[in-house]
Amino acid sequence: VWYDSDAPIISGAALRSSALLGFSVDVGSEAGGALLRLSFDRALGVESELFVSIPLPRGFRFPEAETYQTYRDAFPATLTEMGADLILPLRLGLGPLRPFVTAGIGITRYGFSGRDDDFKGPPESTLPVPGTASTRRFGGGVDLTLAGRAVSITVLDAIGRYFDAPQHHVIASMEVWFKVWD
Repeated sequence: VWYDSDAPIISGAALRSSALLGFSVDVGSEAGGALLRLSFDRALGVESELFVSIPLPRGFRFPEAETYQTYRDAFPATLTEMGADLILPLRLGLGPLRPFVTAGIGITRYGFSGRDDDFKGPPESTLPVPGTASTRRFGGGVDLTLAGRAVSITVLDAIGRYFDAPQHHVIASMEVWFKVWD
């Protein structure tokens, strides 16, 4: 098949992670007005898919709207998130519920263990290389005390740029926490 070399080759990778395993440390106090949360999360299983779309030859359009031929292949990947977030409690009288907002920075480490020759696509395509991207992190959550146990539920979006495209990693976590000392 002949390809128009002036047309762009579109490629990318889609990552779908399963549960994350991680830990966090909160420094500060709600009474002081803010907390600093340092966190580390590692995806336990990541499904990844590489896709490469190449333009069809001039005059070859079937169906008419189809102008690219797309190759897809799955390969092993890893995803690691590290972040530092400022937690700002909201002073709302909601009984045992203590809502908060978060903002911070982090890094995301992408790892790909597939080999270029394992991909079934055209020879011009390559797998993305392992690397690290900086992220901006925004979110919120709620702390509550149930049956003498403190629980924190947080949802945040880690926004970064990798493989020439914006990346959004939505991280939902539930933590059981306790005081180390007063």
